[in-house]
Amino acid sequence: MISYLRKLTGIEDLVPNAKELFVAGIHKITEGGFLNIHTDFNMYKDSKYGLLDRRINILIYLNPNWIDDYGGHLWICDSQRNKINDKILPILNRCVIFNTTNKSLHGHPIPLTPPNQDVSRNSLALYYYTPNKNNGKKCFEGDYPHTTIYYPTKNFN
Repeated sequence: MISYLRKLTGIEDLVPNAKELFVAGIHKITEGGFLNIHTDFNMYKDSKYGLLDRRINILIYLNPNWIDDYGGHLWICDSQRNKINDKILPILNRCVIFNTTNKSLHGHPIPLTPPNQDVSRNSLALYYYTPNKNNGKKCFEGDYPHTTIYYPTKNFN
């Protein structure tokens, strides 16, 4: 998988075989749930690998029989033009891979409307990192360390 991701993204020094992927795992969103448009945190200190830059997000959707009316579309947005570039329906086995940068705005900002609480939007989230080469002062893009940064949904059309 690491070899494939290196070829796909052009990022050569991905950390392989990380046993603990910070905040990765199964994400479950129920009726009314949402995730505002955001960029992700950019750095993480791992007990084994030291300071890491967050570089790749992988989302694999686990939603059998999901339909458009339920919502939950992943929005990929452009902050420079205040534009929604894509809306991705979270259907079963759909995989979304994207570089994690200060411009990779994403989220599912519209509250879910499934028919009942038994239907939820489920995804497996995996995150990949590279060693920080800036002595922890800045990330690979030259930004200072930051947490997740949220953007108002009304800014995008």
